[in-house]
Amino acid sequence: MDQASEQYPCSETLSPSSTRTTPVHVVTSHFVVLPMQTLAWRVRRDAVLSVKGVRVWLTRDTSYVDYWLAAGDTLALRRGERIWIGVEGDASAEVIVTARYGGAEVGDVSLWARLSNIFRGGVG
Repeated sequence: MDQASEQYPCSETLSPSSTRTTPVHVVTSHFVVLPMQTLAWRVRRDAVLSVKGVRVWLTRDTSYVDYWLAAGDTLALRRGERIWIGVEGDASAEVIVTARYGGAEVGDVSLWARLSNIFRGGVG
């Protein structure tokens, strides 16, 4: 998936009334699928895919059918599955993939903080 935009982690709590004490981190990736282009990747975390623009098709390695998603549609993606996605027609579509990280996984999204520490003379 070399066409994806840079990812910027941000913190989000579940709700003011939540009893969860560990913050939930959300990583959202926005990318454009161009006509005559097929993007493929393996899903690293459970996520939600949403579509803006024209209709897209999506194929999963765990399913024998294609999914057709129009603007505003969403689809839950499962960790470990392989995805192929393309657009219908001659226009491009924006695809947004949002994954939540929490608990022990929080370290996965703090890579930038660890790298920053290394460049300041720390050990990571």
